[in-house]
Amino acid sequence: MHVFKKNRTFVILLVVAFTAAFFLHYTLGENSKIDNIVKSNDTTIFFSYSQKQKINLINYFSELNKQNLFNGVVLVGQKDSIFYEKAYGYANFSNQDSLTIESSFQLASVSKQFTAIAILQLYEKGKLNLTDSVQKFFPK
Repeated sequence: MHVFKKNRTFVILLVVAFTAAFFLHYTLGENSKIDNIVKSNDTTIFFSYSQKQKINLINYFSELNKQNLFNGVVLVGQKDSIFYEKAYGYANFSNQDSLTIESSFQLASVSKQFTAIAILQLYEKGKLNLTDSVQKFFPK
C-alpha cells in the first residue's frame, strides 16, 4: 500500500487511461476506425490515435467540465508516448486551486477492480505470479 501512496498519480493516470480508452471505443462508433493497429507477441495490441479523435477528446472533456460533470485529469498514451493529457477543474473547490497533471488524488475503492483485472491479465500472460510482492516491481 505504501508504494501506491507514493505512485498515486501513476495509478490515477492508469485508471483515467482505461476510462479514455473505453470512451474512444464506445463513443466513436464503428464508422470511425482506429488507425495503425500494431499487433505484438500475438496478444498485445497498441493503437495510434488520429487528430480527429484528439479533438473529440478535447471537446468531450471540455464540455463535461463546463457542465460541472467532470473534474479530473485525463491521460491517453501509447507505449512510451503520450497522446493526450490535460487537467480539468479544481484541486480545491473552496480555494479555486486548479488541477494540474501532477495533482495527487485520494483513491476510493473504485480502482480495486481495475487493478485486480490488470494483475490477473498479467498473470495469464506469465508476466507475474500472484505471490509476487510489490517490491519486486517497485524496489524503492
